[in-house]
Amino acid sequence: MKILYLYNKENWALHNVGKLWFTNLSTNISIEMVDYHKLQERDFYKYDYVWFSLYIYEKFNYDPDKSIITIHDPIELYPQEKSWHSRGIESSKIKLLRALKNLNVISKEIKNILASYGISAVQIPTASLLPFRSESKLHDSQNCRLLSVTNEYPRKDIPLMRKIQSAMVANGINFNIKLGDEILPQNEYIRLLDTHEIYICTSFQEGGPLPAMDAMARGLAVLTTPVGQIQELITNGFNGYICNTEDKFIEKALLLSRDKEHLRRLRLYSLKSIKELRDRSKIYKSVNQFLNKLD
Repeated sequence: MKILYLYNKENWALHNVGKLWFTNLSTNISIEMVDYHKLQERDFYKYDYVWFSLYIYEKFNYDPDKSIITIHDPIELYPQEKSWHSRGIESSKIKLLRALKNLNVISKEIKNILASYGISAVQIPTASLLPFRSESKLHDSQNCRLLSVTNEYPRKDIPLMRKIQSAMVANGINFNIKLGDEILPQNEYIRLLDTHEIYICTSFQEGGPLPAMDAMARGLAVLTTPVGQIQELITNGFNGYICNTEDKFIEKALLLSRDKEHLRRLRLYSLKSIKELRDRSKIYKSVNQFLNKLD
């Protein structure tokens, strides 16, 4: 089986998801990964299947019988509005989704949304590509430094993040925000994560987010809104906190700044949780099972 996998930018989320998913494929499956902006022609006929994200699929409208479609993010179904949960999916998009044969999603959130419309999809989770940090490196830190790696999209809720940052500054706590689409070399990215103890996600829409999972792989506790896959991974008081308001973010960050032993425990269990809940070998198995069931 020969598959063309399309992504949107080198080393961005879609590309990194493909690099993870196709690490250990069955011997009867071959994958070619291509930036769809660089396609010379639509020579899709050379492949048994073409693998799209939903928003890329909508650009090409290829044969649904020969397409594999992943919905990575609610933004592919809804506008970037805080009230998106209360909105319905447009009828034209529902019609499109019902015509697709080989549909998969990365989060339980999207799987459940589709199920409410009678649309079934296989969940194939994503995970960090970063090496896991040694637990021994997490024992002695007495710091409480906050970090977010994000971009200037409405769904990231940067105004909320800035309010939290101002509150941290007022309490003498360092909160760094890497804002924008610059991709750091992996060693620099790891160094950035490793010089912080807490990761902050303020988004109201997400598929992952992968940076939060990267942070867990490097032993950061996570304070996050209930979004995407990260809400599947964080348990209050165990490896981080789910925060629904500005006040809750500030409360939990200040709590951890004052109780370094609690912070240390959260960080250890954050690392343990991502290893267990996003076991890469299980993800490889899920991908192979999905592909081997295709006609």
